[in-house]
Amino acid sequence: MHLHPALLACLLLFAAPALAAEPVRAVSELDIDRYAGQWHEIAHLPVSFQKQCVAEITASYGLRRDGRISVTNACRKEDGERIVAEGVARPVAGQPGQLQVRFVPDWLSWVPLVWADYWVIALDPDYQWAMVGEPGRRYLWILSRLPEMDRALFDQLKAKAQAMGYDLTPLRVMAPVRDAPRRLRRCPIGARNVRNPASRTRDVHLHALPSVAGRRGRPFPPYAVVCLSHAPPSEDLRPCSTASVPP
Repeated sequence: MHLHPALLACLLLFAAPALAAEPVRAVSELDIDRYAGQWHEIAHLPVSFQKQCVAEITASYGLRRDGRISVTNACRKEDGERIVAEGVARPVAGQPGQLQVRFVPDWLSWVPLVWADYWVIALDPDYQWAMVGEPGRRYLWILSRLPEMDRALFDQLKAKAQAMGYDLTPLRVMAPVRDAPRRLRRCPIGARNVRNPASRTRDVHLHALPSVAGRRGRPFPPYAVVCLSHAPPSEDLRPCSTASVPP
């Protein structure tokens, strides 16, 4: 069978993204003890069982004596009602980052089709955020321990999902995604106060610690250690509280 050149070109054009996409891979390590607890959903791809959810979407996981994991999903509907779904997850032997989850009664657990893949495909080393998917790319959840997420991190997770072949056009963002404020760290005692010439705020200074900054006592980069202090540059600094300033 011979294909018309134009038709062949179209087929190759549409097939290119699929061929270029990375396979969906689960993380190689997952500590269930640390993963347990409550997660807030930041975003997800539309699924039928979440159609009624409009806010306050959470997923809670707990360890059971039989080695399985209890699953409690909850969300707020548009009318204010809170709905809850109870399920259970089980580990996949030899695949630490892969689980299977079901939301049917125990007496139906023997039916293979009631179990759905639940793969942790990205995970914070401190277990503060996670991204969950499955090999068919139909489901995707971005989760956080906090009910919001830093925009830069959110964009990084989306880019990772897209590299695995996910189409994020229909992605639903269900929680605040914010620009991270610049942080003002605690002033180190005994630090030498060096005014930042580029700062628009008189009270923001850089600090140089000879033991950290090197023999020449060069100040840290602007993004490293800064402090809010009313002391003039010539005076020693007292410890001050952590604070935030607008970007």
